[in-house]
Amino acid sequence: MKILIPPSEGKAKIQKPQDTLFQDTDFVFEKYVKQVVRLLNLIDNEDLKSIYGTSQEKAEAFHRQNEDIFNSRCDYAINRYTGVVYE
Repeated sequence: MKILIPPSEGKAKIQKPQDTLFQDTDFVFEKYVKQVVRLLNLIDNEDLKSIYGTSQEKAEAFHRQNEDIFNSRCDYAINRYTGVVYE
């Protein structure tokens, strides 16, 4: 049986993220995320705006966050996302 979960309605501002870094989790898709990060490193700054669909400034900020994903702090989905499924 497969359970399909729809996308969240939005994201809540995290008041106090967990102290756990993404790199310290037992993430089953780690190999694939590392591959995506390697590909992100190949993207030129001129292409970021069209890839992220935002202004150049926001695209560069999003890109830096994505490239540094393994040093980012984690939180539970129930704390991060909003909507009926998460209440």
